[in-house]
Amino acid sequence: ITSRRAVIPVTITLLAGGIILLLSLFTFPRENLAGMRIGVRARGDWSYGMTQAGSDPGPRIGAWLRLYEIFGAQVDDLTDSQLMNPENYDLIFLIHPTEPLPIPLVNSLYHFMDAGGGIIVVGDHTNVRNIQVGVNSFLKRSHIRLRFDSAISRGSHVQWLQHQRCYYSPLTRTLENSIQFGISVGASLQTTFPAFTLVAGRYAFSDSGDTRASDKAFLGNYQYEPSERFGMISLMATENIGQGHLLVIGDTSGLMSLNTPWTWRFNLEMADRLVHTPLLDSPPTRLAGWILLLAGTAGVLLFSGLAGLEWPLFLLTLMFASAHWITRPISPVPVHREKLVWLDMGHLENWDITSRFDWSASALITHLYENGTIPLALDRFQPDMLSRVRTL
Repeated sequence: ITSRRAVIPVTITLLAGGIILLLSLFTFPRENLAGMRIGVRARGDWSYGMTQAGSDPGPRIGAWLRLYEIFGAQVDDLTDSQLMNPENYDLIFLIHPTEPLPIPLVNSLYHFMDAGGGIIVVGDHTNVRNIQVGVNSFLKRSHIRLRFDSAISRGSHVQWLQHQRCYYSPLTRTLENSIQFGISVGASLQTTFPAFTLVAGRYAFSDSGDTRASDKAFLGNYQYEPSERFGMISLMATENIGQGHLLVIGDTSGLMSLNTPWTWRFNLEMADRLVHTPLLDSPPTRLAGWILLLAGTAGVLLFSGLAGLEWPLFLLTLMFASAHWITRPISPVPVHREKLVWLDMGHLENWDITSRFDWSASALITHLYENGTIPLALDRFQPDMLSRVRTL
């Protein structure tokens, strides 16, 4: 009896520690991005201002930023001098830097993350247009690097489909399938602790770049060779920097305007979660929370025997139910609903992301872009979405 009583304070401490730690990681999704300020570096091989007017088909890479504006965010093109004072923004995008950033600018952006800001760095395969050099020069103070390669899926060199694995994180936990990332041919990432992979290619290989093949963007031969890595290949990674967050994506395809109708959910989650995710939310922290909770449950069983089994079962059920409710897919509310068009794809049995290459799909999307609207695809029909848009 005495030994069992001695377990009581330890059990209470373990249970309380596990519950408090896990609950502190949960965040409630917001309805939209109202009040968020997003800055985009207007240098590299593209500019948001240059793409807003559109090209064929539609704006090449600007649609996802227009999406942010429709859902309430303020999006600004920023020069390097303006980026020297990033504290007025919540999130900064560095897309395709084609040269090393000035050291004072790098210092300013890392101070921005130290203070709680979020930065998303987007690269591409095989140092095309010197992007790998520009990206890795900024990432020197992190534990993520862009490799000189292209990550190739076993099934197809342009589509991953079922050959992706999403690791649990605030950015990925509400997504329904890997199609919503829109990753195609991009660089793989090299990560070391404390950085960790968010999305990995399964049964993939690292197709080394060819420095002699400048006529085809330094791409390799799309064939696996014994010297190349095979297996789980990192495609997207993140790291906590000070009080803020760094997200690195090795491919631009998910931001292309032809992909925006399918990747819009992840684009919204990427902006919202990266800014509002608790600092401690990482795989080791979640694992520690569950270990404490399970150890406390074992203490309850040891103290009360099987007669007290209903309490730990009730506690675990409550925790799983809370996690399921909080991480449910959100139904975002647009601020400017007149600019959205829902594309109901749920009733099309043979429709998948490869269908966007069909001329009829691309023609429809181009037409909608040219008329000043943003088309967003629904994988399944959701009646509550009808009140949030004017065209279906």
